Amino acid sequence: MNVKAGEIPFRYYKGDIIRRKPEDKSNGFDHGLTAVKILEADPGDGESGILYLVKWKEVTSLEIIGREIANEKIPQLVIEFLQSRLVFKSKCSYY
Repeated sequence: MNVKAGEIPFRYYKGDIIRRKPEDKSNGFDHGLTAVKILEADPGDGESGILYLVKWKEVTSLEIIGREIANEKIPQLVIEFLQSRLVFKSKCSYY
């Protein structure tokens, strides 16, 4: 099922996002797709944890993937995504 970006937590994406029904446990990995990049993250509803917006190879739609699945199937992409958003302060106030 596709929904518009304004209806889901990922407010800044303009386009179609694959959003499956809760009872449908399948995702792009189950359909043989290869994840290329994680574009955005959202804290989710608290129950499911972090949600990632994933771009698939050779597919125009994006898909929302839960933290557990992403950590299991694409750990390197998760690490790269999180590292790209680390912010270090220039001065250390611990001393």
